[in-house]
Amino acid sequence: MLAAALSAAIAATASAELRPGARNCPPLEPVDFVDPVVPGLPKPEVIGYASLAFGERHESVPVDSIVMHTTEVDLFGTLGIFTDPNAQVSAHFTIAADGTIYQHVATGDRAWHATYYNGRSIGIEMVGFAHSPDTWNDANLDALTDLLAWLSVAYDIELTRPGGNAYDFPNDYFDAPGVVAHGQIQPWNRTDPGPYFPWDDVLAEAQAKAVPEPTVASALTLGVGAFTLRRRSRRA
Repeated sequence: MLAAALSAAIAATASAELRPGARNCPPLEPVDFVDPVVPGLPKPEVIGYASLAFGERHESVPVDSIVMHTTEVDLFGTLGIFTDPNAQVSAHFTIAADGTIYQHVATGDRAWHATYYNGRSIGIEMVGFAHSPDTWNDANLDALTDLLAWLSVAYDIELTRPGGNAYDFPNDYFDAPGVVAHGQIQPWNRTDPGPYFPWDDVLAEAQAKAVPEPTVASALTLGVGAFTLRRRSRRA
């Protein structure tokens, strides 16, 4: 039923004139995904475009990494692929050039985006091309750092990029946590997110954002502690 609805929606708009942006995407029903709640650090706003290409995570495999991709097709093509029941490919999130975030798979489920890294990772697709500097702009990078910050706190993922790639490990197997490039996992046939992706700036900005705002209870506790400290200092 869902697959038929997705395919019909895509086909109905396939002949339209398309430009990057949310208004030109297939008019699918909104999907609410159940993801972790981080007190003081809300999940960025997303538009749900559910993919059927996902599986269950194994409880014995912790989520310790985020894999960065570029789509190598436009936004409409990306959404069409991820919502095609025959495509057998997905990522958790797609970020459009205008900063709109689309979600395809709940973060608690395993998307199919990075072969042997699927079980341990969250997949983020950036609409654009690995070898084009025009892929990156303030809007999509701001949305990305918001998302990275939330994911890092929700899953206790280090916002650092490990060095090396699969060729540096036995049996062509890359085994490192953090924020990794698709090209590190599959260096034999992938290069994304490419040489123009501003790794240092993105990770630094995401780290700065990954600080939950104090809740009312914690703020009151901090206030009482400061008041007590001031009283003690006056008595001294």
